[in-house]
Amino acid sequence: MPRGPRIDAPGAAHHIWQRGVGKMAVFIDDADCDEFLGRFERLLAEHGSRCFGFVLLSNHFHIALQTGRLPLWKLMHRLTTGYARYFNERHGHVGHVFQNRYGSRLLDGDEDLATVVAYIARNPLEAGLVPDEAALRGYAGSSYPALMGEPSPRRGVAVGAALSLFGRTTAAAREELRARVVRGVTWHFDGPAALRAPSPATDPALSRFSRIAAEACARLSVEPAEVHGRCRRADALAARAEIAQRASAEGYAGYEIAGELGVSESAVCRLLRRRPRKGG
Repeated sequence: MPRGPRIDAPGAAHHIWQRGVGKMAVFIDDADCDEFLGRFERLLAEHGSRCFGFVLLSNHFHIALQTGRLPLWKLMHRLTTGYARYFNERHGHVGHVFQNRYGSRLLDGDEDLATVVAYIARNPLEAGLVPDEAALRGYAGSSYPALMGEPSPRRGVAVGAALSLFGRTTAAAREELRARVVRGVTWHFDGPAALRAPSPATDPALSRFSRIAAEACARLSVEPAEVHGRCRRADALAARAEIAQRASAEGYAGYEIAGELGVSESAVCRLLRRRPRKGG
């Protein structure tokens, strides 16, 4: 089946991600990171685009970006093909560097964008590359140090615009961003006032993922708070697997499911392979 066109327009905000082919490492050392981010910073200026956050891990990257004068695909094509030529020449690699075309999701408003910025910032912590939030402030391949006021290159990230998503003052915004990074991405319905499954018909504001999660938790008699994170109890695992499988069937990407459930993308892959459990 042919792939559909990207949805894009000047001023549209996107979450963008891309992996190395076969999950190979594409950022091997600091020089690779500097090359990629240097290119990215130059292209942002040339295209009139605005970056709210980025992170580089060994085999993939995430970016939160607002489209400028030129289409997103042009910026991404120039960024990834230019970097691929550099990578092949420097490391003696032959063939493709990145796997398929980049993935992207059009973001729906400031809160959606803020959630993605926090999710991107948390990635090295979630992957176990740093032990805690304090160490995350020194992670060079991320916009998080600059957002938190550390002496770090901005690499084109619009610090003021990004912080305005989290609070009215710089201090308040940084504290809210830090809090979100520490606790991870949570569901919209997470909290003591919403432990029962609400009816989608009577609550049109409920997100699709929240509906899926609430229905699975109710069917298997599991509290929503027990499903978010790494609780290893059998019924919590079963509910988490059902949520992941239903969300995947409704079109959610693995990274989105991982962010909502508070687990790694590899954990989502395992959840998608689990056999479903019969409810009570």
